[in-house]
Amino acid sequence: MRSLLGHANQNQKIERVAQLKEENLNLKKENMAMTRQIQDASRRIVNLEGKLESIRAFHPFPPIHGPSR
Repeated sequence: MRSLLGHANQNQKIERVAQLKEENLNLKKENMAMTRQIQDASRRIVNLEGKLESIRAFHPFPPIHGPSR
């Protein structure tokens, strides 16, 4: 009877499980790096939005109208 991993050979199963664990670890590291990038980008956005609001408070822009005809 074949195992759930589809290998009759015990060494193949062990190698496959090790391969899957390594892949899972790499994906977790990649996920953490991307999460940090998203957090950094979110902080930059909040910072820039704050700067934009302070600039608008001192130098209000005229209202934007559609194209003139």
